Amino acid sequence: MFHVILFWLLKTAIFGCVGLILENLFTGLHSVIILKSRDAICRTSLWMIPIYGLGGDGLAFLRYLLPWMILFVPVATGCIFMAEYATGWLLRRFGIKVWDYSHAKYGIHGLIRLDYLPFWMMVALGYDLLVDILDKVLRFAGSLA
Repeated sequence: MFHVILFWLLKTAIFGCVGLILENLFTGLHSVIILKSRDAICRTSLWMIPIYGLGGDGLAFLRYLLPWMILFVPVATGCIFMAEYATGWLLRRFGIKVWDYSHAKYGIHGLIRLDYLPFWMMVALGYDLLVDILDKVLRFAGSLA
């Protein structure tokens, strides 16, 4: 049982770190391309570590339910939007505002942006590949123990 919990914690931590890396790349590139800042300032929050970690767990579970990429990517993208909305709403109930899309033309209640659809589809596709790689690496590491 301990190995199962350790395996889950490790995968969740990796998903959380991958999410932070992607967010920093996205916000850094946004500051360079859109804001024309040579400083390439990134913005994130420590709250995003468990959000991305548990979100990655959810996508990994969904991946096993929908093993075909043609079905997984659109369903996962919808789940990402729903999770982003629900998480943003919940955080705001506790007075925490990690992101605010109220200024965005295609924003919904300041919690999600529909124009981010292509980016979330790429994230879903990337997590599909990451789950495969992580499973192989962690299974190999487990066989060595």
